[in-house]
Amino acid sequence: MFRLIGSCLVLLGSATVALAQGVPNAEYQLTVQPAREPVPALKHQLAFELRDQTPGNAAVHYFRAASCYEEKRANLRADKKREQFPHAETWWKLTLEELPRAEMHAFFDYFKPVLELVERAARCKRCDWELDETLHEEGIATLLPELQQLRGLAGLLQDKVRLDMAEGNLDQAVRTLRTGFCLARDCGQSPTLVSSMVGIAIGQIMLGGIDQFVQRPGAPNLYWALTDLPCPLIDVRRAYQGERMIVNSLFPGLREMASDPKTSPMTPLQIAELTNRLMKLGNPKKPLDEEAQRLAILNMAGRLHEDAKKFLVAEGRPAEEVEKLPMLQAALLYQLREYDRFLDDMLKLQGLPYYEGWKRLGEVEANIKLDVVKAGGVSLTLTGALLPAAPKVQLAQGRLERKISILRCVEAVRLYAAGHDGKPPAKLDDVKEMPIPLDPFTGKPFNYETDGDKAIIEGPPPDGEKPTVDKYIRYQVTLKK
Repeated sequence: MFRLIGSCLVLLGSATVALAQGVPNAEYQLTVQPAREPVPALKHQLAFELRDQTPGNAAVHYFRAASCYEEKRANLRADKKREQFPHAETWWKLTLEELPRAEMHAFFDYFKPVLELVERAARCKRCDWELDETLHEEGIATLLPELQQLRGLAGLLQDKVRLDMAEGNLDQAVRTLRTGFCLARDCGQSPTLVSSMVGIAIGQIMLGGIDQFVQRPGAPNLYWALTDLPCPLIDVRRAYQGERMIVNSLFPGLREMASDPKTSPMTPLQIAELTNRLMKLGNPKKPLDEEAQRLAILNMAGRLHEDAKKFLVAEGRPAEEVEKLPMLQAALLYQLREYDRFLDDMLKLQGLPYYEGWKRLGEVEANIKLDVVKAGGVSLTLTGALLPAAPKVQLAQGRLERKISILRCVEAVRLYAAGHDGKPPAKLDDVKEMPIPLDPFTGKPFNYETDGDKAIIEGPPPDGEKPTVDKYIRYQVTLKK
């Protein structure tokens, strides 16, 4: 589970700072104009259609864009051109009216090659980060330096779309948003959960742009554009499958050993190597820590030995052969099966909406904790040290899908008002032109009420949960003619 900490920090570092009151980043106030459905319905798209896509691997162009971005940033530092763009790192704090447009135009002229490469990547028909073999060979040690760079590209797009909106160039703003949503989706094509979490964060950044977009005078209605986005925008199943490959690289031969009922006992030298590999999960920094870790591993093997033997016999191995296996070998074979069982329990729930899966994932996590306690510590079990914190991943993914859904409701309100003298519907069901999405968190309609020219759309926490920033959302939408 410790492997997820870094990805959560990445997510927090990437999240946009939204205009909020009450619960931070959970309550939004928008002032919008009515807007009819565009004709054709997908006149403004947030994903490239096949007709707009080009052959090639998007990852190659993202790498080139990231390299170009870093090179240009380095050049800025080297020749002090940075003084030309003194507010570049704080533009997101300014309102659209406060943006230094001339300064920003010079900035984006300087970074134009980067933006062109990002859009070229977003238009590609496929995205293969080519990490499968690397995960097989390097496992948990796999380096992903591109993630920080991709976050930088997302920040660049965030500033660009705000400049587009500030100048009233809404068609260009949609194109920039489209590129950003494709970048988010493509991050999710990587077989690592860390990359998926970065993709989710980038998706949230782009949705923050939608918050501002719908408030611009003359903004077209984006209901069908939002509906047309992939659902889920970030599919984490491939990333979970990548997690399984990490075990294979950490303990080469262990999976083959688990599949062979005639496995021979490991030699003392092999057991020593197995111990060393387990110790890397604990990462001892002092000789005393190393000695303590070795004792803890020996203790773990003893604590699991009886359960391991019963399990191996139940798998069909002769009891007399199981007795010959060293304790640590038997314990690790047992742990591998437990790891696969728990990972499968996570994977099988990924196709469920949040409201159907969150309690079940919580139960899986609770069972993992029991497994850890039984073995004597997190760093002593494959489940405790290597399995991701699935409820946190699902929560992040669910928040993204919930925001897309609630923004669809906002656009439904704008559409209704366009045909009813600028007034919001008394209830969301009064909008007949388009289906109103359910709240992915609860499986129920969003809470809705009106107050004069205001429509209030609320997503409450799941039953029994507190209205924290992660599990509550509220939009107050004021209509103006």
